[in-house]
Amino acid sequence: MIISENKEMEAKFRASFQNGFFLCKELPLEVGQYLKFQGWLNENDSLVSLSIPGEGNMNYVLRAEFRESPSIILKQARPWVEKYPHFEAPTERGRVEKQFLEVVSVFEEVAPYVPSLIGYDPQSNILALEDLKGAHDMMRIYFEDKSIAEEEISQVIEFANRLSTVELDQAFPENLDMRRLNHQHIFDLPFQADNGFGLDTIQPGLEELSKSLKLDETLKKKVKLLGDVYLAKGTQLLHGDLYPGSILTSSSNLYVIDPEFSFLGPKEWDIAVFIAHLILAKTDPELVNNAIDNYEKPNGFDMLQFCGFIGVEIIRRLIGIAQLPLSLTLDEKEKLLVEASTLINRGF
Repeated sequence: MIISENKEMEAKFRASFQNGFFLCKELPLEVGQYLKFQGWLNENDSLVSLSIPGEGNMNYVLRAEFRESPSIILKQARPWVEKYPHFEAPTERGRVEKQFLEVVSVFEEVAPYVPSLIGYDPQSNILALEDLKGAHDMMRIYFEDKSIAEEEISQVIEFANRLSTVELDQAFPENLDMRRLNHQHIFDLPFQADNGFGLDTIQPGLEELSKSLKLDETLKKKVKLLGDVYLAKGTQLLHGDLYPGSILTSSSNLYVIDPEFSFLGPKEWDIAVFIAHLILAKTDPELVNNAIDNYEKPNGFDMLQFCGFIGVEIIRRLIGIAQLPLSLTLDEKEKLLVEASTLINRGF
């Protein structure tokens, strides 16, 4: 059954990458040969195992472990969303991630926060990356018995501060197709009355709770304005998706991964997304306010727009398709939706 499914997906892949290599955990011999061909594995070394390092959303990701060399991460951007294969996704994201990592690697203030780029195969749209083994994402912060440490918040804010100082001396991809995909799921679909998300299957009563937002035409007009800002050309290099699933921590370091949504955009975007997730995780409000205060706002930073982006990200994570493992009651979600609406109305 697995082989049959893989063949079907491989055929779909080849419609876009006719001569590319289709990455597959069940084909270790072929993967080993491919790695040697790319020069990512020494001829005298051998592949020991392939495993999936964690639950990915956008891409097909494998950890390759070798007999002698350090393990590496292989990441293939396919013409669909890996978690939702029925959703098409722009393949340009692989090249965008490669370029983001190349850009920040020359800035010593930012480089320690991201994995090293080992190589990129454009014919197969595969990235080879440093394996941050021992580091774990921060999705734990949504659970009732977990929380984010003040030091961890400070490290994320420091990353955002340092990234905001990066000045590009080369063109950076607009990544417009990825932004349009993101825009649809952030600023559009969650507010459609007939989006078919089946929210009651997530939590009984959530569908009814969402109706007031979907019927609020004034709110929706303001969300549209925010969406227009998101799609417009900006000047600041952004990670694009700075939420706990893109942040890894180890005993000594914090890393930020998966910059496939990266683009030059509004200064308020990255930090707004991170703050929204602190709120969703029921982080101590004092820590949230300290995080906002400690972010060094670039010239032209718009606090009202910042509030609006926070509100939209909260709403789409509560009533959109990109759900989180939140330990929130229906009443708590209702309060958050009201708070998010207020932030949007205050901003626009």
